[in-house]
Amino acid sequence: MRRALACAALAGCFTGPVAQETVVAPARPNDAAFLLDVDGLGPIRAGTRATLAELKPMFPAYRVVTEGLDSSLQYDVFDGRDQIFYVVPEITEPDEDLVFAVHVTSPRILERAHGWRVGDAFTGRTAIDRCDCWGNPDERNEVAACYRTGSHIALVFERGAHGLACPGELDAKRFAGALGMRIDRLVWKRKAFGTSDD
Repeated sequence: MRRALACAALAGCFTGPVAQETVVAPARPNDAAFLLDVDGLGPIRAGTRATLAELKPMFPAYRVVTEGLDSSLQYDVFDGRDQIFYVVPEITEPDEDLVFAVHVTSPRILERAHGWRVGDAFTGRTAIDRCDCWGNPDERNEVAACYRTGSHIALVFERGAHGLACPGELDAKRFAGALGMRIDRLVWKRKAFGTSDD
């Protein structure tokens, strides 16, 4: 299930050009545990190996645990009992064990360019130009993942929580409808979204 959410965009939902807008990045607030940007999250970068042996020393003040096996493997990072993010490893050669993606699950992580946090209302509609449906609708875990083509960061909106139909609700002509929706997750991916490497 987690691999399906992390790896597979089951259906391309929405595409199209949008106008540019200037976004001023906020200063880092004191309560942000880590910053998320195009290069990664905190010390995690494109060349980071997604193994327990590598991740634990990177986050000594946090609890890093393994969940799942094989294609559903991920590394959960907790502050006390609160999960703040999880790391999904790449499972295919030649990149096996490199970080595939990092899923941010806590408002304690700040996305640098737009000031996005999990739980905040979405702003900056011109920062996205495509949304894909991820997950399995039969298991009611489908989400809309929205991003700017070529970016490494996506916003995730849970379909059930927002009453979204997938595809259709966030097409490029109606991205304004997403303004104010709660951000349920942020995802950083080593390979850019919406490209031939995706």
